[in-house]
Amino acid sequence: MSVALGGIITVQIFWMQNAIEQNEYKFDQKVNDALINVVKKLEQNEIAHVFDKEMNNDQFLHKDLNITFTDKADSLIFISINDSLVQKLIILNEDKKDKVQWVSVDENMVLINRNNKKTHRITTKIKTKNKSKDTGYIYTSSYSYKSDDTVHNILIEKKKIKTKAKKIEHVIKKMVFEYDTDINYFIKRIKFELLDSLLKKELAESNINISYEYGVKSKQDKAKTKSENYSQDNSYKKYYTSLFPDDLIPKPDKLVVYFPERKSHLYRSLSIMLPASLFFSLIIQSALSISVLMVLKQKKISDVKTDFINNMTHEFKTPIATISLAADSIINPKVINNSSKIMSFIKIIKDENKRMNKQVEKVLQMSLLDKSELDLNLNNLNLHILIENSIQNIGVQIDKKNGTISTELLAKNNIALIDEIHFLNIISNLLDNALKYSKQNPEIIIKTEDVQNGILISVLDNGIGMTKEEQSKIFDRFYRVSKGNIHNTKGFGLGLSYVKAIVESFKGNIRVKSELNKGSRFDIFIPNQ
Repeated sequence: MSVALGGIITVQIFWMQNAIEQNEYKFDQKVNDALINVVKKLEQNEIAHVFDKEMNNDQFLHKDLNITFTDKADSLIFISINDSLVQKLIILNEDKKDKVQWVSVDENMVLINRNNKKTHRITTKIKTKNKSKDTGYIYTSSYSYKSDDTVHNILIEKKKIKTKAKKIEHVIKKMVFEYDTDINYFIKRIKFELLDSLLKKELAESNINISYEYGVKSKQDKAKTKSENYSQDNSYKKYYTSLFPDDLIPKPDKLVVYFPERKSHLYRSLSIMLPASLFFSLIIQSALSISVLMVLKQKKISDVKTDFINNMTHEFKTPIATISLAADSIINPKVINNSSKIMSFIKIIKDENKRMNKQVEKVLQMSLLDKSELDLNLNNLNLHILIENSIQNIGVQIDKKNGTISTELLAKNNIALIDEIHFLNIISNLLDNALKYSKQNPEIIIKTEDVQNGILISVLDNGIGMTKEEQSKIFDRFYRVSKGNIHNTKGFGLGLSYVKAIVESFKGNIRVKSELNKGSRFDIFIPNQ
């Protein structure tokens, strides 16, 4: 399962890295496309501006057309008519309805064919702005002339085309010369307000709406001009593109753009997918952790259960064996008639039975405590008297170990609301532990003192003591401070867990202080009311 989780997390990390790289690639592509469009539009704007300025300086030809007539027949100029040319009518004498045909030969000359009679063919030249003298010819008499706008426009447009072509050629030559010879002219070509406007527009159209800085760099990598907050810091990823790439002689100058918020923008675009991925990965990891903890907990419970059964077997095995031996002794023919021996064996059987009953009762009490079904007979009792009774009950065991027990019962307000039987069991358990975990010649002290809102009972011994880890587990059910094999310490491990449960049912608390190889101290607080 751990391998599967590791694989899922690895795939998630790989996927997130790939998503970030793809997002970065798309962002870079959008920026580069935007910069190319900016340069194109900047170049187009420059060409349009230059042409508009140059082409509007001179007036084009044929703003007006005048025809001058003469009667000098010997000076007539006859021009052949091209059949492909368009022919239209004009009226020379409106009263006489005298009609003639004309054909445009070029922008400076008109051919007139009067009444479709070749003998009356006449030619006239047209006055234009680029002619210093008025010239023109007609057959005989003068005629009034009515201008035809269509003819006029056709003539003008032809002249415009040729003139514009010459002007364009002139402008291009001028631009090439200035761009190639004037070093500072490059800066003059760039309108930075327009550049900033184009950058903002193109980036917005590419859905890049974050702050940016830009500059124009020369061959020496020095910014000739730049935006207000432009920085030379190389920690930012910068995008470059050549300015005016269509120049005949390309310049080394480049447009440089970078985005101070680029990284945050890239991660922001994945703001939903990344947290979601991390969230589900954490859920899977949490589920695995909980599963592992549950397995460990179940293992611990299983170990505790096995330990409890083993301890219970040992605790019951000794009294059962003793009872069995005493019963066999009673029915022995040598003993059956000896009443004193029989009474001795009966006492042994009774004591061992009482011992087993006490152990069973302790287990049943813990079961009732678990279910909160333990009935307490609470009464206001004198704690000092009950403590003295507990000391008398354990006196024989203390004498067997050549131990001593002393009291310092100093509490004046020694009345508390308790259950007598369970309180005696509490003191007996603490005294029994003090003997069980003591060295030779155990020394036990029981103290009482008045504290705020209650009484403090302390049991001190000079036993083997406990480590910090053991102190943290000492009140856990079935836990026993053990050295060596599994049963080097007698008991079920229920004593102190029972003590804690009963003290808490009295609305009190219990604490332990211990130092390894120096002894332990148990402090029980019980409220007066």
